[in-house]
Amino acid sequence: MGNSKKDEKEKEPIRLRWKKLANGNRSAYLDHYSKGKRTYEFLKGYYLVPEVNKAAKEENKEVRRKAVAIKSQRIRELADGYGLKKSGSDENLITYIEMIIGKKGKTTKINYGTFLGHIKKYSGTDAKFSKVDKAYCSGFINYLASVKKKDGKALNVNSQAEYLVKLRYVLSAAVRDGFLQRNPMEQISRENRPKTIEAEVKYLSVDEVKKLKNTAYLPYQDVRSAFLFSCFVGLRFSDTKALTWGKIKADRDGNPIITYRQEKTQKQEYLPVSKEAMAYIPERGAAKDDDLVFDLNHASTAKYHLEKWAKLAGVDKKISFHVARHTCATLLLSQGAPIEVVQKILGHSDIRTTQRYAKIVAKSVRAAVSLLDGITD
Repeated sequence: MGNSKKDEKEKEPIRLRWKKLANGNRSAYLDHYSKGKRTYEFLKGYYLVPEVNKAAKEENKEVRRKAVAIKSQRIRELADGYGLKKSGSDENLITYIEMIIGKKGKTTKINYGTFLGHIKKYSGTDAKFSKVDKAYCSGFINYLASVKKKDGKALNVNSQAEYLVKLRYVLSAAVRDGFLQRNPMEQISRENRPKTIEAEVKYLSVDEVKKLKNTAYLPYQDVRSAFLFSCFVGLRFSDTKALTWGKIKADRDGNPIITYRQEKTQKQEYLPVSKEAMAYIPERGAAKDDDLVFDLNHASTAKYHLEKWAKLAGVDKKISFHVARHTCATLLLSQGAPIEVVQKILGHSDIRTTQRYAKIVAKSVRAAVSLLDGITD
């Protein structure tokens, strides 16, 4: 019958499909069919894992939900162009940025949301692509240099540069999608863009980690354990907080491994865990697979307890879970781990992010070697 559910499904212009991979996972992709032409869109980072336990089933359920949401969004875009006509001069920049944000992970959505707020303040909610040219980009640079935060302070140059990178990314995507002929950001010389200042990477030495290890912190023991655990696995606070017992598994050789999806990037990760790190995992007891390993509150609460604990241990540094992540990177590199391996462990998509830790280790090695200068004089 022409109105059957089967026929309706077959007429869908976009179908969600799954490709089986060599490791047993299945990768999501969208099958686009329009005007006799078929194209495929692979959804990066969306995988179904073997349903070996309840946690895996719940994880797959969430992946399916998100993949279906993306499919529905693509169908809406196909139906009405997401409010963009690709003709004339009335294409809306704000609507386009909102579309891009809808495809991002949770943390990235927050960052892009702040960027979008600045775009709205700069050019209003009715900004058109026809007005986005070299002068628009130069004006945005001037806006970023003059705008004040809620506390009355100016944006630091790194934030300014970050928002400019986001604008460049958006405009490059607009070129690919046919809303612009060229990216006007390419017409802005580097000399006229905000210069980033490499932020100091704060990390702990082995001796400082030992001091913390040897200092109990009874008011909030899970913060202590989770921090030390992160020092040896490199997980972000959001991923440590979301860690459930079902995500801690064993590989073929019986060694511990964590399977999880990064909160920031939504990438599926498989992270081997050292015995040192496992020493800070609490007793499981009767906990279920979907129960949290660590009882952690808000990041600001955790940071408060970390600083009190550090002071108690005699560590004269302001520590946070990001410091634990930096510590993991520097410890691995100082022990001879290849930078590509450290990149994989930390889940960096760009190795340049990992290379800043290599610079720290190189400076430490140079400083250590310099201690020999004049030793025989």
